[in-house]
Amino acid sequence: MAQSVFLKNLIGGSWVETSGKDERPILNPADGESVLARLRSSAPDDAAKAVDAAALAFPAWKAMPVVQRCRILLHCKELLENRRR
Repeated sequence: MAQSVFLKNLIGGSWVETSGKDERPILNPADGESVLARLRSSAPDDAAKAVDAAALAFPAWKAMPVVQRCRILLHCKELLENRRR
């Protein structure tokens, strides 16, 4: 079996390791058995860092014109839809 890839949290624009101890496998949906990655739980400290980063980013997001925010969200939607194909 290949070495496991651990998924990370996106906090403040950077991918960071989680500090939780619990893990669960992310299985390949094609066979339901092979492990594609592992997901380590986030600890309360991880959540606090994410909340702090979101609070810092919010004023700039709030000040951005609504049309620009909509364009960003629609672009995210397109990226997600394209990943499903």
